[in-house]
Amino acid sequence: MSFNSFTYNGKNSFTDCGLYIEQRPAPVRPARDGQFISVPGRSGDVYIDGGKYNNVSIKYNVGCSDIKTYMPIINKMLNVTGYNNLSDTYDPEYYRMAMCVNDVEFQEDLLNFGHAVIEFNCEPFRYLKSGDTTIIGNQINQTVINPTNFEAYPVIRLTGTAGETCALYIDNTQFFFKQKYAYMHIDSENCLFYNQAKTGVITDCTGSWLSDRFPVLKPGNNKIIVIGNITDVRIIPRWRTL
Repeated sequence: MSFNSFTYNGKNSFTDCGLYIEQRPAPVRPARDGQFISVPGRSGDVYIDGGKYNNVSIKYNVGCSDIKTYMPIINKMLNVTGYNNLSDTYDPEYYRMAMCVNDVEFQEDLLNFGHAVIEFNCEPFRYLKSGDTTIIGNQINQTVINPTNFEAYPVIRLTGTAGETCALYIDNTQFFFKQKYAYMHIDSENCLFYNQAKTGVITDCTGSWLSDRFPVLKPGNNKIIVIGNITDVRIIPRWRTL
């Protein structure tokens, strides 16, 4: 018999923590951040758009047949700082960035067997797991297709000659940068330009990013061209949707 479960902080709720989902969480759609303003003498309110979406709450009703054994493991899975990947067996192609925000308190029906609610505060977007796969193409000219209706904020790795000033074009938008090290990363979501050594040590080189914004991948086709002594371009697109 298979049980529905969620995966968080690298652990599966059922196989690692003895938790199974009793009921599928209700689908949620994030609210657009904005406000309605009443204008004297005007029929109908004016809407002021805040330009972003709000977080959503995901609640799992779970059961456990051995609370005493699994409670320390459950606590270790949930008691982490910051957002972590959350996915479940109902929607296996996607994940969210989430934090557990409630006290997990089991109601025992029988000795050591009971139920609880685990609530996650989630960022509004769902991310496609396929968007975490690195795209390797022609290093100076390639087209990347965004399958969603929302802009994606990729991580791009550039390999080239250190010290060269180069240009990256996505369609008609250009970005200039100095290739400070042989290997450089562009992190568009966090607005970072950095080198990551083989040891994992990260050197911030954002001062060598010579443009006032970072690349995004619009829905549909994105033609990418690199000018300069760049020999390899690898893209983690990070596709997202609501």
